[in-house]
Amino acid sequence: MIRSSQYELRLRKWGIRKNLSADAWKELDEAMRRRTREGKVSEIEYGILSIPEAKAKKRARRHAFESTLDRVRREQGTKEPIHIRMSAYGF
Repeated sequence: MIRSSQYELRLRKWGIRKNLSADAWKELDEAMRRRTREGKVSEIEYGILSIPEAKAKKRARRHAFESTLDRVRREQGTKEPIHIRMSAYGF
């Protein structure tokens, strides 16, 4: 019998997460804002899930504030790989 802790360990090793990290939401927010300025509509996918743009904007706003110190730390540190694909509708 396999315990849930064994599943959790295996998922952690594979890099599978239930939710995006705060840093991932910040990067997604920046990308969505840039695409909006360019006049593009985005479709956001995380793993096998498709996140509607309105919900993605709402979730990204929760993590959007970033102090100057946090921004400098993020720019100097290494970024974890984020597997998000954005595409335009019908193009």
